[in-house]
Amino acid sequence: MVFKVCPISLVDAVLKKEPNNFDALTLKAVVLLSQHHFAEGLEIGKQAAPLNPYNAFIYGILCDGNVELGNYQEAVNMADKMVATRPDIRSYSRVSYLREIYGDMPGAIQAMKLAVSAGYPGLEQTEWARMILAHLYEYSGKLDSAQMQYAIALEERPDYAFAIAGLGRIEKAKQNYAEAIKYYEKAKGMILEAECAVFYPCGLWISFQRCQSSCGESSRKSAAHSTWL
Repeated sequence: MVFKVCPISLVDAVLKKEPNNFDALTLKAVVLLSQHHFAEGLEIGKQAAPLNPYNAFIYGILCDGNVELGNYQEAVNMADKMVATRPDIRSYSRVSYLREIYGDMPGAIQAMKLAVSAGYPGLEQTEWARMILAHLYEYSGKLDSAQMQYAIALEERPDYAFAIAGLGRIEKAKQNYAEAIKYYEKAKGMILEAECAVFYPCGLWISFQRCQSSCGESSRKSAAHSTWL
């Protein structure tokens, strides 16, 4: 809470002296969006955009705010501006997400492939984008393609827990429950619960429990299960 409150007060102090400070307005919009004050964050973003119309990041803020408020067509417009200004991992990722929202899975995969290609191999943000690409393949029923992306991530970033968990889901989908449990156990031991809450909302642990159940094993960690959820 301190982290979330302090930036607003500091930014407001800057804006009191410099109402058109682009960086301060942008930071305030980001903080407001992170606090789920989507309408307010969007309005601050709109104030900032005319001050620096060649800045791609501000269009990302406007895209995100509109997505959260359900203004999908305007979000598409902002994503188009962002990718036209700077085609990179951040802009392609937003294009991919919007295509997914509209049910265009092939298009979402195509854009996320561009996002991965735009990143430097091995960097966390690149391999996280690869995780999203792998998820899209999973949702499309292309398990082999998803498995290949998880394997590439582990080559580029050894012991990347999210890729290990992804391999667990692949094995689970193939009903190789014993192998799935091994992957989940390894990933679970490498990720803090707080991180899982952000990146794998309940999914990793629930999948682990289901695999145990499918193998006929008793749930020996019911107390931990309750804490995890």
